Amino acid sequence: MHDRLLQFLTRLVSSWRRVGRDELAADRNWFLTAVALLPLLAAAVILTAPRAVRWLTAFGLPADWGKLAGLAVLPVAGILTLVLAQAINHRRPLAERLGWRGCHKADVAGAGVVLGLVLPLILLLNMFSSAVFELCRLPVPLPVLQTWLAHADWWTVGQMAVMAVVVAPVVEEIVFRRLVFTVVGSYFGAGTGMVAASLLFAAVHDCSVQMPALFLLGMLLQLLFLSRRSLAAPILLHMGNNALAVGLLVLARLCGWYWVLDM
Repeated sequence: MHDRLLQFLTRLVSSWRRVGRDELAADRNWFLTAVALLPLLAAAVILTAPRAVRWLTAFGLPADWGKLAGLAVLPVAGILTLVLAQAINHRRPLAERLGWRGCHKADVAGAGVVLGLVLPLILLLNMFSSAVFELCRLPVPLPVLQTWLAHADWWTVGQMAVMAVVVAPVVEEIVFRRLVFTVVGSYFGAGTGMVAASLLFAAVHDCSVQMPALFLLGMLLQLLFLSRRSLAAPILLHMGNNALAVGLLVLARLCGWYWVLDM
């Protein structure tokens, strides 16, 4: 058991060395096409969203569906972007371009092992970062999701939980593990691409105190993708991490553990 774990970790850490620029360049132009299309399609979805919400409410659906439709703007625009980019350049299947090769037992096992190893490191890094902020007399910011889960109504909490546990892992893994890594890595090498994707992944979460932990998580997600050559494993790891965080915050709110909500 110990030897198998050591072999897995060795293969995981060295996986980026087996990726060449030529391999990444094969998909670079397709991803750049998708990047060019996304703002146009996002603008189109945003312009049509109010009409869609009015149409839904006309059929007697709750007004809160309007909030849900607003949250769905970017995912819908992203799906349309992928479909149109594939229609323009369809030499390879869409699933293969995105790095999806099905979900296998090895993906689940790999995600579980990495999640078990990374959770203590994430907690320690967050504690260390908070201590540094307090030592420097800087305000310790709370993640936006944590604030919403602590104070929003339960309908909004349910929406945000679905977005955090289901939608965000899929979208973010495609964007960072495939798009950013592929484009940057095709020009500067896999190592630079991995660091750039992880830095952007940490930055977009907009919580400075958690950036070291998020950067570490981004690096491990990228290594897991390169080791398995499939998005299934990093998506499962991402979902597991977010599900544990959301579950703990919801449990803390239900039990009145406000010290957890303010951490």
